[in-house]
Amino acid sequence: YGIVFHSNGNLYGTDSRPNGGFGEIATGCGPGQQIPDKYPSDKLNLIKENNWYGHPNHKRAQDDPKQGVWNGSGHTKPLMVLQSSTGAIIVFASDHFNVQIRGNLIYAKFGLGIYLIILDPTGNLAPGIKAPIPIGGDTTLGLTQAPNGVLIDARFQPNECHYYEPQEPTSSGLAIQSVF
Repeated sequence: YGIVFHSNGNLYGTDSRPNGGFGEIATGCGPGQQIPDKYPSDKLNLIKENNWYGHPNHKRAQDDPKQGVWNGSGHTKPLMVLQSSTGAIIVFASDHFNVQIRGNLIYAKFGLGIYLIILDPTGNLAPGIKAPIPIGGDTTLGLTQAPNGVLIDARFQPNECHYYEPQEPTSSGLAIQSVF
């Protein structure tokens, strides 16, 4: 899971599917109401108060039976379906790349790298965006951004950190890159 509070006032979170091999998916609160894992994708959610995003919770299901079922009817649809297994998520806060990607989301996907998701001014997916844009990396688990705009990717295997520094032409004068 990953979660980030954006300067646009929205809260975004990556929502991982159940782990394969760690039990079956609940289809209700009673015994025998489970099915094998058939949901291979993760989600990017725009999290709003009082919404339900599809994970069953048997305590909440006592008052609202639909919440005892994995992705039951009435759950809030994700902004985007993501390939498993997602983790860390950040808001790109640097002025690099002529400020063109500032304010967009970057998330880590274990085993597959780092990806960019472009948002519109309201905080939803930009028109025409159907899939995340690959940036690089491979066994990324954690992700953060240094004050100078460098992305730092923590890797579970083989216990390393990698740095992604934007390669841009130097300017002829002194310029403020970011304030942190």
